[in-house]
Amino acid sequence: MFYSGDDTLFLTGKVKKIVENSGWMIGQNIYFMLVGIFVTAIIARYFGPTLYGQLNYVIAIVSLFTAFSTLGMETLTVKAIVDKRLDEGKILFSSLVLRIAGGVVLL
Repeated sequence: MFYSGDDTLFLTGKVKKIVENSGWMIGQNIYFMLVGIFVTAIIARYFGPTLYGQLNYVIAIVSLFTAFSTLGMETLTVKAIVDKRLDEGKILFSSLVLRIAGGVVLL
């Protein structure tokens, strides 16, 4: 939309875009929540209380160790690549080596 000198029309276009994008993002979250509830219900009925509890325990332990093994490298790697301080290959290789080392130490 082109700016025609009318501020209300311009702001309406911005607000419309914001509302549409927010709607898509909220819709995506609702969709994934509904699918997650459905899949969880099916898995819980299939495994039963004991096996489902064991599965949740294993998932929780793996999630904890995964958080530590990644060392928060995702955001640091992206920031370093965007800042273009060093060669992208060196940054990615260093990140890969550190993540593998963190995984091996936690294993």
